[in-house]
Amino acid sequence: QQYMHYVLGGITHEMESSESVNVREDVRLRRQQAVLLSEEPPLFKAVLDEATLRRVADNGPVMRQQLLHLADLCTRPNIVVEVIPFTAGPYVDSGTFAILSFAGSTDPPVVYLENAWYDMLMDRGDQVSKYKQLLDLLRRRALDPAESENLIRKIADEFR
Repeated sequence: QQYMHYVLGGITHEMESSESVNVREDVRLRRQQAVLLSEEPPLFKAVLDEATLRRVADNGPVMRQQLLHLADLCTRPNIVVEVIPFTAGPYVDSGTFAILSFAGSTDPPVVYLENAWYDMLMDRGDQVSKYKQLLDLLRRRALDPAESENLIRKIADEFR
């Protein structure tokens, strides 16, 4: 089973009920376990904006630890992280989305959108095609995986 997930930016859900937040958190934890703990882990690809890496979520030491953990994950064969650096200039913020596909399945890929108010799956071919094009544009602005890992580690060092 292949799972391709492309993420941009970070979204907080302060307007949601605690039950809704708990459901989202549970889904994320299960997704994380599938990527990190499976015997045959799915492929996980992420495109992140540099601002996402620099936005302080808690405090300096916690940020450093989280960024170093992310950089370590970049060394896994099933995980690819690409960062769009500030030096890439402005681009259209597409929000958070994922393109999901499954190897060996006859089901076409789907796009999963997540924002502050709702989650949505889009399966129409024209919609999926537009998100694939957007992803290609964003990946062209991103650093390659090795450069991205180096930038993540550099940002982590800034939190010393």
